[in-house]
Amino acid sequence: MNIIGKWEKITTAPCGQKYPVSIEFKPNGLYQAAASQDAAMHPLWDVGTFKLNKGKVYLSTSNDSIIAYKVHLEEKTLTITDSEGCELQFQLS
Repeated sequence: MNIIGKWEKITTAPCGQKYPVSIEFKPNGLYQAAASQDAAMHPLWDVGTFKLNKGKVYLSTSNDSIIAYKVHLEEKTLTITDSEGCELQFQLS
């Protein structure tokens, strides 16, 4: 699975508000994310590292903890599911 590239969030579910509107996974294992301009809170993902392993992506979060998320890629749609079952979908831009 290759998730390298810039992804724009297409999920509008309320549970997705703590996550950024875009995220870019870079070939060197780093990522950079951006919150919406009118976000009420700092996103859980901002900048950090990521690693893919057996259907999960491990992301360092804004508080420096590393959290595992289920990940699924179908064509140009990336679905990331957190431990609470919040499903975030991102479209490759």
